[in-house]
This record gives sequence, structure tokens and C-alpha cells, in this order.
Amino acid sequence: METYGTITPLLDEEMRKGSDLDLQTYDVLLHVRETGDSGIRMTDLAQAVVRSKSGLTTLVDRLEERGLLRRIPDTSDRRTIRIILTATGLESFRRAAEVHVTGIESYFVNHISENEAEIIADTLERNLRGVRAAVPQ
Repeated sequence: METYGTITPLLDEEMRKGSDLDLQTYDVLLHVRETGDSGIRMTDLAQAVVRSKSGLTTLVDRLEERGLLRRIPDTSDRRTIRIILTATGLESFRRAAEVHVTGIESYFVNHISENEAEIIADTLERNLRGVRAAVPQ
């Protein structure tokens, strides 16, 4: 928690200075981008990011107003809305990703060996799978 509390604000500040995004917006765009052209359902996006559903709706509204995201109807379920990246959103994401990768390298990668990085990644992935399996959906 101490590491998270120290480094996350630094990453956020660098992201704000080096791109037109903040860290939470970057997180949303990252998850939307990972779904490709089909986009992501709002409910799935809410589960993927660390934000309340109402907070996410407000953020998506702002990002849509900025032209970074677009809501589209789900072709298989008319009750569902999907979120997709616009070309502007993809370009903003790419610029922010460069800043973010530099920050991750500076605060993490440059301070651990490749073997340590593999151990940490394996441990966190295993932990996340266990937590997801234990939490009711």
C-alpha cells in the first residue's frame, strides 16, 4: 500500500504533464482498447476499472464529450450499450501509453531483475485469479 500510495500519484502527475489524460482515464481507455473494434459493455468496463458505476458513467460521459469514446448499441442485445475508442481516443491512448511505460520503467523495471519481475508477475496473476474466484459475481 505504501508503494502504491507513493508511486501512483507520481505516475498520474507524469501522465497529466506528458499527455492529455490522467491515470484513471488511461485505465478506462486501456480496457476499451483491449476489446478491439467490438468495444466493451459498460458492465464489463465497470468490473475492469477501479471506479464506482456512477463514477464510471460520469467519466465515460466526459470522455465521450471529448471525442475519445463513443457509445454504440450492442448488436446482439439491444438493451446493452458498448463503449468503443474513437480515432482521437486511440491517438490519446498511444501518447499516454508512452508516458506510462516510461514511468513504469523508471519506478519499477529499473529496480528489479528480470527474474524478480517474473516472480512478481506470476504471484500477482495467481493472487488475482484466486481473488476473482472467491468474489461472487
